Amino acid sequence: MLSEITQNPLLTGILGAIGGGLITWLIQQIQNKRGSFSYIVTHNQLAYSANDIVFGNVTVQWNGRNINNLYLSKIEITNESMNDYEDVVLSTYSSGTELLTEQTGIIGTPLVLKWSDNYSELVKVPNGGTPTDSQWSIYKTQREYIVPVINRGQVATISYLNEVNDITTRGIWVTATKKV
Repeated sequence: MLSEITQNPLLTGILGAIGGGLITWLIQQIQNKRGSFSYIVTHNQLAYSANDIVFGNVTVQWNGRNINNLYLSKIEITNESMNDYEDVVLSTYSSGTELLTEQTGIIGTPLVLKWSDNYSELVKVPNGGTPTDSQWSIYKTQREYIVPVINRGQVATISYLNEVNDITTRGIWVTATKKV
């Protein structure tokens, strides 16, 4: 029976097409369950404070506070998946870097990334109150955003004006999660 099937080219072709179609469908199902996001961080030094014998005393300030190393860091997060996603949580973390201000968006759209409800609650300061040390620490080293929609191939951007306190350990990292 098996030898008859393998000798019949029409039947072999039909069975091969069916088998190939099933394998392709199975692989697509597995790949569609997994999202793939990549990110790139670019750090550009804007200014630094120094007391130089040639240039003299240079002081950089942000909101009246002296800054040693002022950087503009841009993060580009790309959806490399074959799927579009809604309500993706992007978390950023820094080490040796103090996040000052931010600008967010999705390239080619008017969308901006908003803080997640959890993050907003963590850093929420009551009217007339002042932030706690814990809130300042969280604000200076991490953020959490909700990406409303990021289609395949789209790029979300986050830019931070930041102070680098330790050049050897500076960095900003990103994680992306999506509840399925």
